[in-house]
Amino acid sequence: MPETARGATSATIAAALRRASGELRSAGIEGAGNDARRLLAWVLGLSGAQLLSRSELTLSPEQSVTLLAELPNATGVGTDISNAALDVARENAQRLGVAGRAEWLASDALEGVEGPFDILVSNPPYVRSGDIAHLAPEVRRFDPHLALDGGNDGLRFFCRLLGRVAAVVPDGWIVLEVGYDQADAVADLLTAGIPVLEPSNIQISRDVTGMRRCVAARARKLSICRESPWILLSSELG
Repeated sequence: MPETARGATSATIAAALRRASGELRSAGIEGAGNDARRLLAWVLGLSGAQLLSRSELTLSPEQSVTLLAELPNATGVGTDISNAALDVARENAQRLGVAGRAEWLASDALEGVEGPFDILVSNPPYVRSGDIAHLAPEVRRFDPHLALDGGNDGLRFFCRLLGRVAAVVPDGWIVLEVGYDQADAVADLLTAGIPVLEPSNIQISRDVTGMRRCVAARARKLSICRESPWILLSSELG
């Protein structure tokens, strides 16, 4: 197969999915396969059905730059309110060879986080308090309660996030995982809470089951262009 400028060979969608699933699984992510399909579909602009039906499609060199661990110029900061979770993240980063480009910060809803960052990716608590008892046993019994509970309407964390996000990501992408029926509500919160954000700069993507589970917003305020982007990963527990 042809080589890219970095010497890596081209890959099919199926190969990229296997690689991404392996990286996520090595990092201790549950449901790694589903998350890998969701991420790859979003990056390629495909639906879940299109992604699966085109599994042998060869990706261009630009697309096959490995999602996740193959961003050699990127530097990231991971936040969580749990020091134990941060310790696990540090071990995973060491094992994956990216520890030199990763920092870790105990933070609640971006408190103490100083930008600017180019990308914010957050998988916050968004389950309605009253729905937790009805979750699948493997989630309800083993996930920390604080990692699930998004308050009465499931939007508590998103509302708190808005108090800091414009300062942390003044020009860049804000990518949020949301509950299956929360995409419109979260999009409205972002539009109302970030004055420089236009509704046309918000994208809602579906997961491989067809659920609208990702809200991505392009904030534009400053003209910032860096060869080494800063990525902020927020996986807060409350």
